[in-house]
Amino acid sequence: MKKYLIVSGCSWGDPNFISAEHPDMDTSWKMWPEIVSEKLDMQLINLCKSGQGQEYIYSTILDTVQEIPASEIGLVIPAWTTAPRRDYQPSGFSNKRQIWTADQFDWRGCIEYWIDKSIRHYYSFQCIMEFYRIPYKQIQMISLYTGYMWEQFKRKGIDVGCNETKLHPDNYTWAQNYKKLCREQVLNSPYFNKINNTGHFLNWGDGDKVFDADVIQGTGTIERISKLDAHPNGRGQQQIAEFIYDRLG
Repeated sequence: MKKYLIVSGCSWGDPNFISAEHPDMDTSWKMWPEIVSEKLDMQLINLCKSGQGQEYIYSTILDTVQEIPASEIGLVIPAWTTAPRRDYQPSGFSNKRQIWTADQFDWRGCIEYWIDKSIRHYYSFQCIMEFYRIPYKQIQMISLYTGYMWEQFKRKGIDVGCNETKLHPDNYTWAQNYKKLCREQVLNSPYFNKINNTGHFLNWGDGDKVFDADVIQGTGTIERISKLDAHPNGRGQQQIAEFIYDRLG
């Protein structure tokens, strides 16, 4: 019997992903969890769901792991997403099929709180996997905090894509201070040095790219759907899978 590869994350791994910007596009390409499972010759349980946040990722993995004997689990991968999202289960959900939904921003709190909450999930996940001796890897699939910065610019009516060089000097200074604040929030976390950095968290504490998903992309960029939709296309999914698989040893 093949062992299980259990993955949870957001839209970047969702097997049912549909592009909001291009709803008529055929997006039935293989997602990275499926590609990795084939490379590992494991049976895939893909829990990734568009729009969800850290609580969903953490909870769905725990709920799944406790139903499967540890000896049958080959690998668990949480593909963590951006910090500000808020997950919840609406009233009336079925106990047999727990329905989750999410808000893109938890309007209660601030970026420092959202970062702290995310890191607690990461460390707690690590402790549980190591306690039960379940093989695991963690990865920051989407930048923990910079996406929120661009959303703040959008709310101000500032359309610069993701290119800071187009910012007005005042906004550029704000962006740099914002990223410095967020980075220091990560570095000053009491859990920062407790997170296992010996290959279990694939892009943890990578210099100036602390918690920055750009480390996945190396010196270039993964291939995206379009300028309007920054999700990875079929080739981009292959690139992500290769990045992860090459670091599983």
